[in-house]
Amino acid sequence: MSTYKIDISKPVPLYELNESIGIFVYRATRIPPHLGLFINGRVYDITAVGPTLGLDLNSFYQSAVKRKMEVLFIGLDDVKLSNLYNLENRIEASVRKHEMVSELKSCLAPILEVLDEICTINTNTVQFFFDLYPQLQEKQLIKFTSQLGLEAKIKGNVLALKKYTQEDIKDCIAALDRKSNLVC
Repeated sequence: MSTYKIDISKPVPLYELNESIGIFVYRATRIPPHLGLFINGRVYDITAVGPTLGLDLNSFYQSAVKRKMEVLFIGLDDVKLSNLYNLENRIEASVRKHEMVSELKSCLAPILEVLDEICTINTNTVQFFFDLYPQLQEKQLIKFTSQLGLEAKIKGNVLALKKYTQEDIKDCIAALDRKSNLVC
């Protein structure tokens, strides 16, 4: 399986994350990772059980630290983004619209919809996060890339992650469906 590289720029304190707009990559080294958005101290994403709408970023962060989860935070440069008016409401509307991941819809769907509105990324060519990241770099939209729990896997400020396929996403969703159907 081939890899893609993420440049880790600097540690970012929680207060700075709370004042930023960006993408988080939860369980970053898992195949596939889980993606969502953070803005103004709130977290938004879609999962196999439904949407997360405005979860407190502090709680998300502390839970990730406590559980020793691997998380990337990719802060977007709001100065280089356009059309930020009412962005938090638009993010919430997109997450509500997409609601849940499925075989046909990944957690990347609301992110791409929002990015399509606020920046010059060609989202038509993006199927996976590793397709999106180089475009964010090329357009110089990344303000910072920070991490939790990945220190041992970073070499020279670079994190190498494995690429994944649509089949990997499908298998992950099927595994989550099986787990949620367990009767205790």
